Amino acid sequence: MSPAWTHPVELDDLTAAPVHPDLARVMRQYSQISEGRAMPHRAHFRPSKLRWMMGRLYLVDVLEGGADYRFRLFGIFWQTVYSADLTGLRLSQIEPFCHLASLRGDYDGIVAQGIPALHLRRVRWPNDGSLEFQRLLLPFCDDGGQVSLILGAAACDKVPEEVVYFKGEGVPELLPGEPIRSGKPH
Repeated sequence: MSPAWTHPVELDDLTAAPVHPDLARVMRQYSQISEGRAMPHRAHFRPSKLRWMMGRLYLVDVLEGGADYRFRLFGIFWQTVYSADLTGLRLSQIEPFCHLASLRGDYDGIVAQGIPALHLRRVRWPNDGSLEFQRLLLPFCDDGGQVSLILGAAACDKVPEEVVYFKGEGVPELLPGEPIRSGKPH
């Protein structure tokens, strides 16, 4: 079922909390390509428009209406955090080996509601190192108006050199966290 509202979600609809400036910029670009629709068509996603964010992006194909999810692109930030490139893998393939149960719930929520969501997340490595970041999830639809692609973008206050420190520290646990706030229909 496609969303019953027709205006794109604005950043102010997502949160009253401070949003990392890079994610605010991504949200503005998303709203521009939505052109007044609830969400943009997946064909309107152009990686070249977000070159400055590529390392902190990931793309997820929604398979069979949300029965599973496949990582289409997995940026270097995410590869560093998870010590692996998940490109091409399905969520169902990695769930038994990683602590990613909350991802399925996040993605299912995006598919069901068809609106962006902003989360504050933290990952913890086996050596007790941790990293806190904001993650923005943005839905894109297919020709039938169903969510078929999810764009994930991350931002944190650490410089890339600090994030690289965690590479090779093992597979972290994605700690449960509440959304900072999800978009609401206008």
